[in-house]
Amino acid sequence: MTAVKVYLFSREAENALVDLAEMLAPDAKMTLVVYFDGKPEQDIIITNGNLGEVVAAVERRRTVPADGGSPS
Repeated sequence: MTAVKVYLFSREAENALVDLAEMLAPDAKMTLVVYFDGKPEQDIIITNGNLGEVVAAVERRRTVPADGGSPS
């Protein structure tokens, strides 16, 4: 992805996230992660939160079954 495409994508994604955020509680945090296997320099992360807290949330979700039930 060229720098211009990344900029344009990021701008559109941020606008979409703002629209989605209007449907959530005011204290909700949102993160969009786009990654490319073997191409970390092309990764895109857009968040209104703290990346450390985002990582912690992802780790919490990894322990929850796909059906949303309690971990076994």
